[in-house]
Amino acid sequence: MKKALVVVDYQKDFVDGALGFPKAVELESVICDKIQQARREGTEVIFTFDTHGEDYPQTQEGRNLPIPHCYKDSEGWQLYGAVAGLRQPQDRCFEKPCFGSWELAEYAKEQGYEQVELCGVVSNICVLSNAVLLKAALPEAELLVDARATASNDDAINEKGLGIAGLNFVGNAVYFDPKPEKDNIAQFELIPWILGTCASLAEAKESLSRINLISTPFKKNLPLAQLHWIIADASGAITVESTADGLHVYDNPVGVLTNNPPFPMQMFSLNNYLHLSPKQPANTFSNQLDLSTYSRGMGGLGLPGDLSSASRFARVAFVKQNSISGNSETESVSQFFHILNSVDQQRGCCEVADGKYEITLYFLLQCDAGNLLLYDV
Repeated sequence: MKKALVVVDYQKDFVDGALGFPKAVELESVICDKIQQARREGTEVIFTFDTHGEDYPQTQEGRNLPIPHCYKDSEGWQLYGAVAGLRQPQDRCFEKPCFGSWELAEYAKEQGYEQVELCGVVSNICVLSNAVLLKAALPEAELLVDARATASNDDAINEKGLGIAGLNFVGNAVYFDPKPEKDNIAQFELIPWILGTCASLAEAKESLSRINLISTPFKKNLPLAQLHWIIADASGAITVESTADGLHVYDNPVGVLTNNPPFPMQMFSLNNYLHLSPKQPANTFSNQLDLSTYSRGMGGLGLPGDLSSASRFARVAFVKQNSISGNSETESVSQFFHILNSVDQQRGCCEVADGKYEITLYFLLQCDAGNLLLYDV
């Protein structure tokens, strides 16, 4: 079987540099093991390099992510740590100015690989983008991604089924100085801390009772994101907010979260919609008037349709609370994405700056019998 190992963007700027994050550092030994095993088995080793120039701020990516990184031949552009020492002269390297590499996909097609394994960073951006292109170039090949050998700094779920997601909470999030009587956790450490030490929502609540979120940045030139979090497992969900008056943990009976305002205000706003129903309404306007429904779905009249976070919270809460799924896994996954689609944002409808818009993209990454299946949904 003709095989290749693709090491995606394991460069200093993505590990401990401008866009670095703790989980990326932890991948070093796993990726080294992958490379060494590939050498022993005669598998071709390929590297991709995220590569930019001085014009990066003027590019589309630079306008959306205004953090200079991976300028060609800079220190941050180099491979990180021991991985750099394992690169050999015969290894093919592909420099790419964007997430995926067409050249890599074309090369893989020419070589006719029967199996391609990917590792590196960032799992939900560049690793995913290159996996999509490789699958398109090699539709019959087996694509593998080992979860131990890739990472992102975003939402996560652990092997016990406990998940956590961080959402923007700009203007309300406050982090503090260390307190000796507390577990002092930096904002960027909260997700790996909870998922690495807790097996259930109950354990997460217990851990949070001892936590003080501190204002230590990962890097001096990388300011802390202002976030709040939703944590959930099969038993339920909670919302975590660190505000000026301390760390708050709220039971989240609706199991959804958007952005501002703070969670108690979001929940209180649902009182405005207590009259809504999935059923057709009865005439309670007046018993003196002969009023009747003229369309399906009129029980939901008044449900907000705008793209503000408060309106999206109300809308997705209504949809989730009233949605009914079938009994199969396929039906449940399909219903899950229908719920998400109730609050997605279409390009052009929510302008955040001149020519820049909020937009929602969903990708489904599924490993099935060793094959990597990718869907744009």
